[in-house]
Amino acid sequence: MTLKHILELSGRVKDLPPSLSCPPCQSILKELPENRSCADAHIESHWCTCTAYSTIDRKDTFAKKAVKFVTNYINTELDTRARMPNSTKPLCAHLRLKSIISAKKSEITRVNATFYYLSYLLVFDVSPSNAKFETTVLYYPELKNNIEITGSISRLNEYSTQSACVSTDYLRKYCYCLKQPGKKKSGWLNF
Repeated sequence: MTLKHILELSGRVKDLPPSLSCPPCQSILKELPENRSCADAHIESHWCTCTAYSTIDRKDTFAKKAVKFVTNYINTELDTRARMPNSTKPLCAHLRLKSIISAKKSEITRVNATFYYLSYLLVFDVSPSNAKFETTVLYYPELKNNIEITGSISRLNEYSTQSACVSTDYLRKYCYCLKQPGKKKSGWLNF
């Protein structure tokens, strides 16, 4: 929107349409409302720096439940999308939670007078890959399916060649190939 605004200011172009992918987005050269929120700017909770978090115990019941939800989500993605061609045989190891490294909880965010959610920022690691992930999970106490991953799940450490068996970019950060490159058959992982 800023580039479109600059073109309009140059006088070469008039009345360019707003962004289709982000209708409320605007040029940084225009005055922003003082109370503009991340949601107004279409910034997902995971990337919003305005959210105030407080550290909670890593053994918190909901933190454990949320990390299990995220790990199950990752494993489901791997199970359904990372398979050998024309086969049901998996390419990637099933990930298991090693530990919750940190857990933080937001203040209550009210959506309307009766509906609210809590935001949890979680960092955890899994085996066998030793992958370290960070994600933001929203918890809606009033809803039946009350946990939602917001934004992307970030991989915080290097995965190098441990995911060389998959070609889909977003799966590479999750996958620990059952057959690691450069290892002889006796060194392959058996799961």
